[in-house]
Amino acid sequence: MVTILIELIMSTFIAGYKVENYPYFSNFIKGILVGLIGFLIGVVPDIFKGELMAKSDLVLYFIICQLIGLLVTIFLSFLHWVEHSYKGR
Repeated sequence: MVTILIELIMSTFIAGYKVENYPYFSNFIKGILVGLIGFLIGVVPDIFKGELMAKSDLVLYFIICQLIGLLVTIFLSFLHWVEHSYKGR
């Protein structure tokens, strides 16, 4: 599901329908989406309960979620690099 969303974002706005040519950028967008989805999973239940965090806590939580998304980006990019570096052997 996330891959389809990544292809839609990149193909229509950025890469001109050639997503496979930009694997690291695709991993970056996946990481950002993971962070955003994690933020929404943490915030939406609080909104429905009516117990929203303070603005400073929300900003800190958003930054933490995006840092986790950045770690996911680094991990996915490392996996892609390993896959392609051992492909020629």
